[in-house]
Amino acid sequence: MSAAVIPREAVWRGTGRTEGATPAEAAAAIARLVERLTPDRRDPERFHLEKSEAIRACRRLARLLEMT
Repeated sequence: MSAAVIPREAVWRGTGRTEGATPAEAAAAIARLVERLTPDRRDPERFHLEKSEAIRACRRLARLLEMT
């Protein structure tokens, strides 16, 4: 299995390494994002936006892994 490259997306900002992440690194970054997700009473929409970004990232990673 070759090391695929995950494109830079909003979900990777603030999670450390973004350029050239392997699927394992991408999965770990998604896990960190989901782990820190909490609703915020001052900005409730942000929680749902970040959750949607994590879902898109998981689906993108799944598609990438299907191709390899």
